[in-house]
Amino acid sequence: MSNDEKAQVTIFVILGLVLLLIVTLFIVIRKDIGTEPDPDDPRTTHDFSNAAAIYQAAADSCLELEGQRATTAVMANGGYLDPAAEGFHAVEEHPTKGNALLFGTRLVPYWLEHKGPVDCRGGCSFIEHVPPLTPESARPGKTIEERIEERMHPALKPCLDSIILPEDYETSMADDYDVEVTIAEERILYHLTRKVNITYLPGKETMTIDEVRGESAAYVKLLYENAIDLVEQLELSNETYSFGDAIALTIRSFGLGEDPELPPMDGKATFFERQPQRWLYPDVKETLQMRLADHLPLIQLRNTAGERLFLDQNRYSERMYNTNEFSPDVFWTYPNYAQELYIDFIYLPDWDIEFDVNPRNGYLIEPESGTFPLLEALPLGLTNYEFTYDLRVPLLVIIQDKVSFDGQGLTLLFAIETGLVANEPIVYGNASLINQEQADLFSSDGQRLFSLTRITTTDALTSQPLEGVEVTYVCGEDTSSAGMSDEQGVIDASLPFCLGGYLTATKDGYLSGITRHDMVDEDYVEREVELTPLKDYAIELRSYKLTKMPFVFPDEGELGPSAQTLADTFSARGKDILEQGFYWILGTSEGRLGADDQATLILTRETRPGEQDYVETVFLNLTNEAEQAVTLAAGTYDVQLYVNTLYGEGHAQDEFVVPEDEVCWGEGLFDGPEGCETIPEVVFNESLLRGGVELLANDGLGLEVTKDAYGNDTLTIYYLEIALSDVQKHEDLAVLGELDLHSQVYNETLTPAFSKEE
Repeated sequence: MSNDEKAQVTIFVILGLVLLLIVTLFIVIRKDIGTEPDPDDPRTTHDFSNAAAIYQAAADSCLELEGQRATTAVMANGGYLDPAAEGFHAVEEHPTKGNALLFGTRLVPYWLEHKGPVDCRGGCSFIEHVPPLTPESARPGKTIEERIEERMHPALKPCLDSIILPEDYETSMADDYDVEVTIAEERILYHLTRKVNITYLPGKETMTIDEVRGESAAYVKLLYENAIDLVEQLELSNETYSFGDAIALTIRSFGLGEDPELPPMDGKATFFERQPQRWLYPDVKETLQMRLADHLPLIQLRNTAGERLFLDQNRYSERMYNTNEFSPDVFWTYPNYAQELYIDFIYLPDWDIEFDVNPRNGYLIEPESGTFPLLEALPLGLTNYEFTYDLRVPLLVIIQDKVSFDGQGLTLLFAIETGLVANEPIVYGNASLINQEQADLFSSDGQRLFSLTRITTTDALTSQPLEGVEVTYVCGEDTSSAGMSDEQGVIDASLPFCLGGYLTATKDGYLSGITRHDMVDEDYVEREVELTPLKDYAIELRSYKLTKMPFVFPDEGELGPSAQTLADTFSARGKDILEQGFYWILGTSEGRLGADDQATLILTRETRPGEQDYVETVFLNLTNEAEQAVTLAAGTYDVQLYVNTLYGEGHAQDEFVVPEDEVCWGEGLFDGPEGCETIPEVVFNESLLRGGVELLANDGLGLEVTKDAYGNDTLTIYYLEIALSDVQKHEDLAVLGELDLHSQVYNETLTPAFSKEE
């Protein structure tokens, strides 16, 4: 072979080697850029099925784990992701004032929130906060599915990134990914979309996974639909019984008997044979809350998994046992509830209720009474023991299934406001609906006007600025925080539009202050809110006796001066004084509580529109009088004091008896036929109201707490008492019902007085 031929062969060999190198590089580059292996290509023969299965199983476990966590959290929040971040807030001291209920440290949204006054004067309204389950729901707003997705998304990444394949494999994952949740009949379906490249290192071969699907066995839809059904039947339509029925039943049960714990709803009118029973508003409220806490948890839904029978023979079950559908526990039968669900209702005794009962006089709840002259000498009284209740009660609803998530279970929590209007259960279906977005609009930052309102908070007595005062802007039922005052007592706040609004300011040691403020334009304005300081006063009681005096005509046939004055003052009673032959006159010496006396003092401050109610109630007897005190702010107060003498075990007397008496009539020319009637004795074996005072601001009386009063330490309350030795006939009891009248006659003597300890 010649040199030329050898050279030619060498060139062809070199060209072949270069071509082979180019092909090899092309194949390697194709693999490195992630081209999926072709099973029909003999050059890409690696089987990725095992690695893919491992990744799919691990990713599915991540979906199930985080899906369970997210679903559990959202359902325990009433279907919300973060109630506080989504506009829910609880007022711990007054649970019905917020749009959520505080249960331990958990904020539970109200699905039904009442708006407006407790008695619904002018109509009831409510806000529905029920979240939609899926996009197909008729309810507006973010769905429970979306909230589960939001909770899962950030939690998935650490779990997915931690997936480890066998050592011959390497994974690379895209930063962007998405998860979609679908709530089906008995399952939650998860769809994860994320590009994941799996490389087989020995062969440098790569495959791509674009999505992973998983599911969990969970009865989310069952819980939700049963919760909706419960709310609609019990509160929206009242098809059979509502929570209000159970509340009314509890009140009626404890309003029975001779000495009822609660003012009765259905009490009958009775003739006045003894002093009418009275209740104090704080006592009734506390008792009612305790009874509701005892018995609302007894409500059960028949055919549900949690159905059980309580046989503890308490006062409630003894009265209600086998008398109707409620006994001894409160059962309701609805066919739609799933038998595998546990459904419970919780009310705790420290959850304050919004409550009113009538008739009442300030904090004193007493029946309406009237007199009529059945006999000329003995006016009889008719006492009507029918009371009207208006109240709002916060109620927690717990629905559980114990099968979801492989037996770990799932719980739905939400709250409702329920109660009574004029003794009848609230039926929200008859009320107006406020859209949730409208209700939340007032407090949102987007509704605040651009201009600033400068709010200065000061001490009402010294006019000095107050630091650390929290100010809220109130517009009807809506509220918005204005902030907290600085060292100069100043807040610069942007506020939402409102006509008829109020700035309310609160600080420990002060009565809340209030100032009217309309926010209608962008003008800069300044407002001052004064807070009235509170002051403690020791209490002393002093009494004056009303003594029964016989009435005698003077020789000249005219009334004596003192009797004439009394007859003129008691114009309506002038004839009685003449006919009965006696009157009651005030003694001159001061007395004190007796060993068997118990006094109830109620001081009720007059309030301006929008201002908080302020009432001080204290109980005093001979042994604790020196230890009692009241906390008052400057203002005008109604003064109501009632003194009872106690009888029975542990007291000086077992009873007090007004003896049998005979009353005759018809002795005059125009009085008709003569006749007499025997009135049986009246026995007081528990207590007898024998004194007190009523000085009401509406009558131009009451207690004035002025700036000067802050320099004193003691408040002395004067009251009237009758001498029990003078109560010998039935007509003598009439004076007990005229404390208000006698208080007006002798108001100058009975004016409360402040004093300073020496």
